[in-house]
Formats: sequence, structure tokens, C-alpha cells
Amino acid sequence: METTRTIPIVFENPGFKAPSAKRKEPKSTEKPVLVKTGIIPDGYISFPGKTFLIGEYAVLEGAPAILVNTKPRFVFSFQLKKKDEVFSGSDMEHSPSSVKENTTHIYHPRSPAGQWLKLHPEIRQFYDINSQDPYCGKGGFGFSSAQFSFVYLLSQMREGKMPSKDNVLSIWNMYRSLKFDGLTPSGADLVSQWVGDVCLFSSDPFSVCSVAWPFTELDFFLIHTGRKLDTWEHLNDLSKRSFSRLSNLAEKAMVNINNCDKEGFISTVDEYALCLEKEGLVHKKTLLFLKKIKKLKNIITAKGCGAMGAEVVALFFDSKNKETIRSFLSKEDVIAHSGDLTCGMLVHNACS
Repeated sequence: METTRTIPIVFENPGFKAPSAKRKEPKSTEKPVLVKTGIIPDGYISFPGKTFLIGEYAVLEGAPAILVNTKPRFVFSFQLKKKDEVFSGSDMEHSPSSVKENTTHIYHPRSPAGQWLKLHPEIRQFYDINSQDPYCGKGGFGFSSAQFSFVYLLSQMREGKMPSKDNVLSIWNMYRSLKFDGLTPSGADLVSQWVGDVCLFSSDPFSVCSVAWPFTELDFFLIHTGRKLDTWEHLNDLSKRSFSRLSNLAEKAMVNINNCDKEGFISTVDEYALCLEKEGLVHKKTLLFLKKIKKLKNIITAKGCGAMGAEVVALFFDSKNKETIRSFLSKEDVIAHSGDLTCGMLVHNACS
């Protein structure tokens, strides 16, 4: 009988600490199982949804960013094809219709995952792969970066390399080496989904750690707006922009988190949101939504998250008022709160 083994992957960089923030311990003591080169058991890999709380745009200039990783999770399954279904690389190149791939989402050839699949045709040659997007294509939670991580991991595990704490820097470098039109993405979202919980990220120098939500009396709701922004197109328009003011505030927010300074953090979120608005980096409909939502009783502050704040809005409030505020939001698409924080990338493989 087969059992499912869950492999938690936890990364911490000792050079980048949040001294006052409580750290998450792995939920399982099981160790990853190395697979033989060229053999991967059927299984699946899952990643959390990610959201920038602070640091969008500034992170493009090397400033730090604070992201949260929440449920529900993206799930990608892989199944070894039967011997008579495996085709040669030349077959795949000349007869694309012969590729049997049970995906609910097509990997765009110019996307990071699409580029990686082109470099590693053996993935689709030997495996049926399937993806489950619990957000149903809404956008804003990192499906594209999770797709890349999945196909990258398959290529690595096929070579007998299991995920380790060293992989997070490797995959970040590999991701940023791909071809992008306009600005190269920061990769913060990809790294965040590997480490989970509250991700404290910095690219210059590269540093990352995962901590628990540090404010017991402060909570948040993540609300999806129903809009979707083409992030790649948006990055093309930013090549000559400077985000120095946002960078300073991102540094300040990191200090707030490190010191568990709730009031300071709230103030910095307010400043960051105002700066985004002044820089013209907030979608017009998001601005209208924020204006309306801030009128609700007990809302401390709110901001759009990610590119143009177009897809996700974060509301902050006193933890004791969570259920009251949730009732006010009955018509909104509330996705998550601090209780939905979850660990980073997990590999689940069938082991006899």
C-alpha cells in the first residue's frame, strides 16, 4: 500500500534575522527522500498564494519587501507516463499535437515556466502534469511564479537533486536569468512562495527569512478586487522610473517588523500607500475602493498590494474586531487573514 509523504521545505538565512518575531518551526520532522537519478515517483508539489504587504516597486531597485503566504495553495501534480506514451524529443519538436499534458492552464511560451519547459523538454516527454489554481485565474497570488518553481523542481528532481535550503538562491538566479521584456522581475514572489509564512526578502544583498505574523493585536484581510493586470506588460512601462521614496519606506517597514512595532508598521503602511498614490501606481478603481472601505468602522488602514494594487487589497484592523469587520465585507471576495498563513513549498511524493 502506498502512503503519502509530505516534505516541508524551510529556509532561513542566519544573516537576516527578525529578532523579535516568532519563527515558525517545520510542521513535520520527516526528511526529504532523495530519488534516484532519472526516476521521480508520481506525486504533487504545492505552493502558497503570495501577497506583497509592502515593497512592491521598491523591490525592483533592491529594496526589501514583506510578503505574506496564505492558503489556499496552488497544487501541481506529475505522473510518470506509461512506456508506450513516452515520445522522443524529436517527436515533440515536430509533432506538438502528440504531447499529452493534462493541464488546466497552458504555459505561455514566453512565460518563465514556458521558457524553462523549452529548455527541458524531457519534463513533458516523460510526465503528465496538471495544475490546480484555487483562485480560478483571478491573478495576484503568484500562479505564474509557482508554475516556474514547479517545472524547475521537476527538472532538478529528475537529475536526482531534491530541494534544499541552497536551492532558493539558485532558483532565484535562474529565474532572473530568463528573457524578460523591460524590467527584470524582482523574483521576491517566487522566493516568498518557497519560504512561506511572512517572508522578509532582500535582493541587494540577497537575503530571506520566514517568520510568523508578529502582531498579536493586529490582523489583516486580503480582498480580491475581481480585476486582473498584465504584470509583464506593466513592467515594460517602468524601465525609466525611480522608486527611491518607496525604497526608504520599505526599509522602515522592515525595521518595524523586526522590532514588533505595531504602531510604527501601521504608520509606514499608510505612508507607503500614500506614496504609491502620488506616484500614480494605484489603479483608479482600487483608489475608489480604498476610499469606500476606509469609511468602515474599525478599519485602521488599507492599501492596494502588488502591481498597481489592481488585484488585491489588504485591510488592517484590531484582531478583536475580525468577525465584525468580516460581516461588513459579506459582498467582497475575502481570500485570507493572518490565520491562513501557511508554510512554503511542499513536495508530496508517493513512497511505498
